[in-house]
Amino acid sequence: MLKSSLVEIIRTFSKQELIKFEDFVRSPFFNKKENVVKLFLVIKNNLPGKNDPILEKETVWMKLFPDKEYNYGIMKNLIFDLNKLAEEFIATLRFNADEYKKNEYLLDALFDRELLKIFLTKHNSFDKEPDLDYLNANNLEIDDYLHFMSKIYHLKLHYHHQFYRNFKIENLQFSCDSYQLSYFLMVLFASYINAEVNERDRNLDPGRNPATKVLDLISPGLEMIAESITANTGLNSHYIKIYYFTYLALRDKTESRYLDLKKIVFENLNILPMIHKQSVHYSLITTLFKTKDNKLNIAKEVVEILDSLIENNLMTSPRNDIIPIHIFHLYLGACFAIGDAIRIERFGSRFISKLDHKQVEDSKAYVNFMNSFFNEDFTQALNYISLLDIPYSGHKSTLKYQKAMYIYEIVDYEMFLNEFDNLKHFIKNNKIGDGSKSKFNKHFKS
Repeated sequence: MLKSSLVEIIRTFSKQELIKFEDFVRSPFFNKKENVVKLFLVIKNNLPGKNDPILEKETVWMKLFPDKEYNYGIMKNLIFDLNKLAEEFIATLRFNADEYKKNEYLLDALFDRELLKIFLTKHNSFDKEPDLDYLNANNLEIDDYLHFMSKIYHLKLHYHHQFYRNFKIENLQFSCDSYQLSYFLMVLFASYINAEVNERDRNLDPGRNPATKVLDLISPGLEMIAESITANTGLNSHYIKIYYFTYLALRDKTESRYLDLKKIVFENLNILPMIHKQSVHYSLITTLFKTKDNKLNIAKEVVEILDSLIENNLMTSPRNDIIPIHIFHLYLGACFAIGDAIRIERFGSRFISKLDHKQVEDSKAYVNFMNSFFNEDFTQALNYISLLDIPYSGHKSTLKYQKAMYIYEIVDYEMFLNEFDNLKHFIKNNKIGDGSKSKFNKHFKS
């Protein structure tokens, strides 16, 4: 039974959620089967930990029906019913936390029931500007706001088509279309950015992505479209511009495009919700690595971008307070490249506990390697770097550079040449994206 999705879901519940789920299961609106309530109580009172023995179906049956012979069919149905309730419960929690979805469904229901006065009053009460506090509290992006506004304007347009045919709807039509186009463009730009990120990290071809093909077709008129959208919605033009500038930087791959994007991002962080703010920093890093003929110091740029994330308390995910392992290592590698031992020690102390628990020990060894290297304790540095087992290839070339640096420092020239040959062979046979890692790692050679 431990392997069932039911137990997996219930294991994720906090103490407060367990109390709420019990109320949910006991509610006759959701469940009228007393034995399903009893099954939940047995599981709740005997819920095994991750390393505890399996909670067997037969054991649960004996607690439910001590005087009856085990019946596989009945037990299976009870588990199925409770599992459905658990799925409905977590979906209800998410729905209740999303005021946009709730209000969209409410307006739809009011319209269907022809409660027109209530419909209009409710519709007119919504803010025409995104509420950053609400977006941040619910880990939502501007896209979510735009999607909601496009939905409710579409409903109001439908309302006038059906009940008030003489109403002049030109401005309403423009607003509805502008919100829908805004949402479409934001999603399109995001899809393009994701394709470019995957090209760098996973060697995928973004040119085959449908989002790339659409943007290639409409790119000559994108600026005019964006201006028309903001003129008809009152939406802050910088929401669209940040995505548009990201697209231009990734498409053209020039230093000037990257710097334009960096400027507009850093100047407008205050208008962005947290998740959006975090994602544009990641996009900046992607555009930095993809920029051709870049005369900037890549490592310094990386440190500046990630320092901005730290200052905005966004180095960890707003959803789970965990720092992605590749971001953790990227910051350390960049600090190492510019010789900033203080930043490495400070960053490691603050964020090592924010990693997934399976990645902590390896990352401690990485931080200790760097600290030992800067303290010129090269024997200890080699001991630490020998302990590392980095699972993703994108970071292995950086480690090989760092190991070559160690060997150079201990003045073993023959060993250094062997290690450097090994490094060149690795880079040749393990191409990472567009070679941007090599641009980053060149700073290790100075």
